[in-house]
Amino acid sequence: MQAAPTKAGQLFSNFTHYSPADPEARIAYKIGKPRHLAYRASVSVDATQHVITHIQADLADGRDSRYLLPLVETTQQRLLGWGLRLQNVVADAGYSSGKNYAQLESRGLVGFIPPHGKYQV
Repeated sequence: MQAAPTKAGQLFSNFTHYSPADPEARIAYKIGKPRHLAYRASVSVDATQHVITHIQADLADGRDSRYLLPLVETTQQRLLGWGLRLQNVVADAGYSSGKNYAQLESRGLVGFIPPHGKYQV
């Protein structure tokens, strides 16, 4: 069902806005920034060697956390192809989720991902 704004210009959603030239683009927003059609870009970097090991573009209408495991999997496979082993994963709080913590642990990886919000230990 298509959403309808109560006032002109009030609602921006993937139901009301799309790009005819790029229908896969999604509404993206950050607090304090205008909404716009975009993709989400994720980059994996070897922090010790300062080398980009993987980059991917995903739909912008999902949370960062849902893209961490595919990013880790692809990076891990690429590094194995070069005879290297992924050991640690560092990410910002946007990638925080119980599923991600559990999956990293089950793969023998150490995750350094702060929890969301104002969680205190």
